[in-house]
Amino acid sequence: MSHRGLGGFILSYLIGSITSCAVLTDKNPRPVIPIAIFIEHDEPQLNALNTDVYGYRVLDVLEDFNAVNLDLVDEPDSAQIHLSISIDRYNSFPPQQSVSRRVFRRAIQSGTNASGQPIYQTITASADIVQSRIRTSALFNTNLVIKGKPGKTFKRSFSENLNIDRVYATNIQGDTRALDASIIAATMPPMEPREEDIIMALSNKEMLGRLSREIRAYYQK
Repeated sequence: MSHRGLGGFILSYLIGSITSCAVLTDKNPRPVIPIAIFIEHDEPQLNALNTDVYGYRVLDVLEDFNAVNLDLVDEPDSAQIHLSISIDRYNSFPPQQSVSRRVFRRAIQSGTNASGQPIYQTITASADIVQSRIRTSALFNTNLVIKGKPGKTFKRSFSENLNIDRVYATNIQGDTRALDASIIAATMPPMEPREEDIIMALSNKEMLGRLSREIRAYYQK
């Protein structure tokens, strides 16, 4: 077989393989299920929470490893799945900080002696290591309803607690070459977490995983 013929054969084979894969993939597409998500709260600390953005982030988690594609809809009547999440007893306490002074030492080569052997010297640096902890908590009351036959209803409250720990260095003195790379990378105080990020982290502890499993179990029957 000529090189041209062989190339054409390989190209035809690859195209055929790709087409076959596409056909196989399209044989069993995941069904698209409309879902309506309702978020509510009466917590003054959550006034900055964008419930629409939170709803989309909830949807992203629910779709992971699920047996269906979830399509977020605004009209409850057109939704097959209704999910209500009520956020109560939200708390985000002021950061608790502790500061410790730490000294770093490192041996570096400063030259060589007459015999060509390396000469080392010890350099030092010191820094304040700030450890910050934010204690957060919330109660999530959930109501999941899947319409149809046989249908499904799942209600549960999730009481979640989460400590957000952060470490950074400040007031550095001495030769910075003595510092660990992790210390050099953490010389700026981290930004305060947003309410949206805190609520999402609390949601991910147990609630969203359980809701996702309930949906997956129903549609995998």
